[in-house]
Amino acid sequence: MPRRQTADPLAASIGQRIRALREREGMTLEGLAFKSDQISKGHLSDVERGLVVPTVGSLQVLASCLGVDLLDLVTFPEETPRQRVVELSRHIPDELLHRWEQEAQLAVEERARTPQRSPVSEPPILEKKPRNGVPLYSLDAAAGALGSGRSVSILGWVKLDSLASKLPGAFVARVTGKSMEPSIPDGALALFRRPGPGNRNGRTLLIQIREATTPEDGGAYLLKVFERVRENGQDQIRLRSRNPAVAPLLFPAEREELQVIAEFVKVL
Repeated sequence: MPRRQTADPLAASIGQRIRALREREGMTLEGLAFKSDQISKGHLSDVERGLVVPTVGSLQVLASCLGVDLLDLVTFPEETPRQRVVELSRHIPDELLHRWEQEAQLAVEERARTPQRSPVSEPPILEKKPRNGVPLYSLDAAAGALGSGRSVSILGWVKLDSLASKLPGAFVARVTGKSMEPSIPDGALALFRRPGPGNRNGRTLLIQIREATTPEDGGAYLLKVFERVRENGQDQIRLRSRNPAVAPLLFPAEREELQVIAEFVKVL
């Protein structure tokens, strides 16, 4: 490659990287040029100063002489976290690298199996009720408003489309916990309605367990898939999570402590 009058930015970065690796090995310009048996000391000096854009073949020869991979010559640890990881990996034993590789592959496969929710910004929370606005409640307030009918404080208002805003008893609440992931992410704003008529089997419901707390969510409210089942010869209510890592909860079919507060409609 012809010699430049001024340094090429990328070539200069590569040259600085070659110099740093060379000096780390305690090798002089003359020593590296001699070891390469292909690159002169003057040409190597121009490469390190960015005055020559090196070919891939030249970089491969230099990488071999320095005892590194070609990738290491074009890795700039100060620029991004990923490149810092690449730099750190040069100093890790092969056995540990192999284990990390296996763990990373498992993580990639798990992510591919898990549906990813599109990054959609949630609607703003407003102080005043807009047209087609529904109230934002805490779950405790929602239970009061829909369960006992008592007056409760409203945290704000969320503007929805006209159809959603006209659902009976429509309100918005923030869901906490990972039991319904990935379909209902932890921290998501969700739209609820007053429980509809008919069979509730298979519906996703907001359920209050009166005079009880649940270790799973730290409170007495659960968002679960409601199912009536028969196990061990007894009719039971099974509250199932969508997250397969969370075990379902079983209750006697006529347990009075369970009260359905609302029905889940969608994540906003």
